[in-house]
Amino acid sequence: MDFAPRSQRAIEPLCGDKPATVDFYKKEMRRLLADAEFSSARLNAIDEAVIDGYKQRRARQPSRHGKPLSVASINRELATLRRLLRLAQEWRVLDRIPRIRLLRGEHNREFVLSHAVETRYLEDAPQPLRDVAVLMLETGGRPGEAVGLQWPDVRLQTAVHAKRGYIVIPGGKSRNAKRNLAYSARG
Repeated sequence: MDFAPRSQRAIEPLCGDKPATVDFYKKEMRRLLADAEFSSARLNAIDEAVIDGYKQRRARQPSRHGKPLSVASINRELATLRRLLRLAQEWRVLDRIPRIRLLRGEHNREFVLSHAVETRYLEDAPQPLRDVAVLMLETGGRPGEAVGLQWPDVRLQTAVHAKRGYIVIPGGKSRNAKRNLAYSARG
């Protein structure tokens, strides 16, 4: 069964309101299908051994910069494969999906804003960017949440039991991301 075109058509309705997600899956799918041994395997023949072979081949391939391919890059491809195989099982094309183990050693990027950089940024940021930055720093909100904020979501009056206001985030990174973000009511 030719799974690739069907899976690409299926991703768009599932993630149609998120074009970056659709583009991500298409890009990762192209990478999976670029591997001749992997792409020639029948869907029901993809098992742990086939996946391990794919991992080994990808780990030996250089990145577009000529450096070893990062663990994170290979893991995104494997996560995409996992999603695609789960779709095939959901469509009753597969009875069993193989266990896909991600590679170890992935380095997560983390940046902690120092108080000196925060102060410098706020001094240099023009309005309304400065206010948005203060809001994000005060609440821990994400950029997309701050930009999508509406006035009905802002609760300026503090609750009787609290000394702070809050902002209602109706949705965010995931479908169940509704949450309230507290902020100090200083002016």
